[in-house]
Amino acid sequence: MSFKDKLFGKKPKTKDQAISEIRATINSLIVKSKRYEQQAARARETAKAYLKAGNRKGAELALRRYHFYLGALNRYAGFIENLEARLFAIEQAHDIVQVKESVEAAGKLMESAMKLASSDDIMEMTVRHEQMMEEIDRSGELLSSPLSTGMEGIDVSAELDRLEAEIALEGVKEPEVPSETPVPEKSQLLEELEKARRELDEEEEKTGEKE
Repeated sequence: MSFKDKLFGKKPKTKDQAISEIRATINSLIVKSKRYEQQAARARETAKAYLKAGNRKGAELALRRYHFYLGALNRYAGFIENLEARLFAIEQAHDIVQVKESVEAAGKLMESAMKLASSDDIMEMTVRHEQMMEEIDRSGELLSSPLSTGMEGIDVSAELDRLEAEIALEGVKEPEVPSETPVPEKSQLLEELEKARRELDEEEEKTGEKE
């Protein structure tokens, strides 16, 4: 730690900085573990070569180096596994916090929406609207009803029957009644009787002369 860090205190790292450092450490360990793996493989090949050459002592030393590098490889593999597990836990915890915040935000939205879409409020509103529509309908019936004039109790059924009969007869031509011969006056009758008597007398005179 530098003198400046001791004097003023080291600035805490952010989450992203800490994660970046962990990833960098894991990558460095992976590089070293690959080197140990390669060294272990070369040591084993060297031991085989010594055995082929009949150098058993050299083969034993090469196998010891092989197990040394193999042990280092396994140790670094453990380092990497531990850091990756912790990095996963950190990232998962961060994701859990984000999910928790999202769930809380969703809950607040649902709570706000529930207040607006409350089933009790909707039921009350529906009942209120039905009552208003019924009242409006009653008002319409009152305004469309005829006013009372005091003539409602008069029986006009007979008058209606006569009107129906007149309507049925409308357009029907009544049969023509033949006109009667006018009756002549008394003086005219006397004249006609006198005329007839004279004609009769004349006829009798003519008949006597012929005899």
